[in-house]
Amino acid sequence: MGSIVHDTAALEVWSGVLAKARSELQDTTIVMWFADVQPVSLVDEVLTLSVPSPLVRERLQHHHLSMIEDSAAHVLGHPVKIEFQVGEGMRHPLGDTPEPMTRPEERAVTTGTQVQAARPSPVLGAPGTRSENVTVSSINNTSHVSDLDGLGRRLFLGFWEARITIRIADTLNRPVGSARVSGLFNDGTSLFQCTTAANGSCTVSGYQLNLSCLTFTVTGVTHATLKYQPALNSDPDGDSNGTQITVCRP
Repeated sequence: MGSIVHDTAALEVWSGVLAKARSELQDTTIVMWFADVQPVSLVDEVLTLSVPSPLVRERLQHHHLSMIEDSAAHVLGHPVKIEFQVGEGMRHPLGDTPEPMTRPEERAVTTGTQVQAARPSPVLGAPGTRSENVTVSSINNTSHVSDLDGLGRRLFLGFWEARITIRIADTLNRPVGSARVSGLFNDGTSLFQCTTAANGSCTVSGYQLNLSCLTFTVTGVTHATLKYQPALNSDPDGDSNGTQITVCRP
């Protein structure tokens, strides 16, 4: 990951912008949209800011550009133009990972109530084949939390982030995609939700200024075909009980 070389003048101007933003905006807005912005340079009355994603760039351009321009102009004593550049590798959100390849005869056909092996059907009467009766047992396939991980990350102005990664699996412990996970942090009543990717994982984040630790509790998991069984929740790492995890300020 490449590093950003900061311009001293740009840092000074951006500090003034953050002070103004903190006086006008909610703490959650600052954390969500300003925390990972980094001043790069101030050249020819153009302040260049590095942002972690196109989403952050669009949000700042459409909702906070006037405030940023006015604050920067107040610090410098003259108008200034704001330019945004997306910084490669500034953040690494959990993305999809491909499922492991399996041989055709090992793939499984899964429904909400039944799992059975899908094997190639030999041609009846072909040499080397024999017929036999096979009974397929019905399995009540469900979903559960198979891993719960937490990471604390310092931000700025005393804020910190508690990032929680939840992995959902089925009865055979295979990743479950498109599962909607809901949960709560202990500092409020707002419901946090995320949807699992193909690797069965998704991430939510809580932000704090005053509390030293945050506890996240999974309150529900919904899926089109799999019923959630919280009694099966587990964590192979042992840093949680599969339902609740505590993360502290780093």
